[in-house]
Amino acid sequence: RNNELTTFGFIFNTTQEPVSDVRVRRAIAMAVDRQVLIEAVSQGVGAVAYSPVPPGMPGYDAQAGREYAFDPAKARSALAEAGFGDPGSFPKLTITFSDNTSIRVRAEFFQAQMKQNLGVEVVLEALESRAYQQRNNARQFQMAFGGCGADYPDPDNIVPEVFGSKSGNNRTGYAS
Repeated sequence: RNNELTTFGFIFNTTQEPVSDVRVRRAIAMAVDRQVLIEAVSQGVGAVAYSPVPPGMPGYDAQAGREYAFDPAKARSALAEAGFGDPGSFPKLTITFSDNTSIRVRAEFFQAQMKQNLGVEVVLEALESRAYQQRNNARQFQMAFGGCGADYPDPDNIVPEVFGSKSGNNRTGYAS
């Protein structure tokens, strides 16, 4: 097995409704069965991750993010706390991604998980690679498929680069 210091997943543009609400982001995170994603969609390649710091990296904390483990009941409760007790009241959720077979299959899995576990409709927006990169760099998406890989084995090579409020690689708009 080849271990890479890389994580992949769907990212939120925290400047856009409804994913600007942390309760909505929590609900979405808890509504995805990551183990099934690895086993069925990725044919067993990969490991479940709950944080951007991948297993195997020095400083990796196996408990970080575990509160977002798959739990559809908690996910529906978090969505209700955000004001969406009726899933039909949830606004359109769009996932933008670079259109290739591997990512499309993951996006379709995510779409099915949202429908099955939250009752939320998700629209898939597949773009050609260059158009996707332009939109991603300009933060013109609600949700997108992304990943981050370390150049060297240190969480400082990922966390401040991807989530730092002033980082040029912060595609999420997250600031703390």
